[in-house]
Amino acid sequence: MTALIHQILALICQYGGITAKQAWDHLIESGLFPNIDKSLFVEILKRMGDPETRLLEQAPDGTLLLGAEGERITSTFDFYAVFETPEEYRVLFRGKEIGRLPMALPYQEGHLLIFGGRYWKVLEVDAARHEILVDQGKGGRPPKFGGDGGPQSDVVVAEMRRIYEDVAIPRYLDQQAIDLLHQARQSFTAYELQSRSVMSYGDGFILLPWLGSSGQLALQLALISNRLNATSQSITVEIPRCSKDDLQKGLKKIAEGSTISPESLAMLLPEKTIDKFDRFLDAELQAKNFAAARLDTSRLKEVAAILLTDLEKL
Repeated sequence: MTALIHQILALICQYGGITAKQAWDHLIESGLFPNIDKSLFVEILKRMGDPETRLLEQAPDGTLLLGAEGERITSTFDFYAVFETPEEYRVLFRGKEIGRLPMALPYQEGHLLIFGGRYWKVLEVDAARHEILVDQGKGGRPPKFGGDGGPQSDVVVAEMRRIYEDVAIPRYLDQQAIDLLHQARQSFTAYELQSRSVMSYGDGFILLPWLGSSGQLALQLALISNRLNATSQSITVEIPRCSKDDLQKGLKKIAEGSTISPESLAMLLPEKTIDKFDRFLDAELQAKNFAAARLDTSRLKEVAAILLTDLEKL
């Protein structure tokens, strides 16, 4: 939606003013934004003209003009750059900043997060100040992950699993990579991950849904919606301090209950802005935008049923 807002403002700058019909023909009817239907288009225009937003004004003849805020942002040097770096939140421990994290993640009070190689418990998320207040967590030794990888697709995760289950050594690997692959396959076999996707871990559980980032985030939020303190770590979902009965109830509700909309899951996020002009959208439109870009619920019920079956075997 950020790109659509940007293009509407750019068209007004180009022509001095446009009608809603002209904007529709240029941007939607032309096929530039095929996922935007008429009702959503109208909703976005109304939001842009809201007194809180002030991106647009409408002349008596129906022509759309720049509002006060629209004039301000279109006059800035970086207006024509559509995208920007995601908003980061300061992580504070006892009043001292220990680092920053992107908030396109479902951090909420009571969650555990791994930061700087340690577990931290989230005490509060302050959206107004862009701060996450934490205390030292007691979740045991955190696993070691290298780097800060980007989103993974279902195809990539499926290929990861295939490689773990295989015995062949890819020709392009050097000796260090071969050693690491052997270690990974040994762990994969030792934990019997070829035949199970749920493991007991301390006073809770680790789930391996084998989903890409969008599907795994949807699963995590669905579990959170069932009052389970789920956190994502690489390709796993960890649920500390959780009984088997509570996890069974949550998974069963996801697997057998009514279909969960991506928008309702996105509403659980304290911060839903992911693009440059998302701040001008209301919470509902932000949720729609986030859901379309970052959430995939297509396999949610199927994967929950698999996890439930494996959990019952423990």
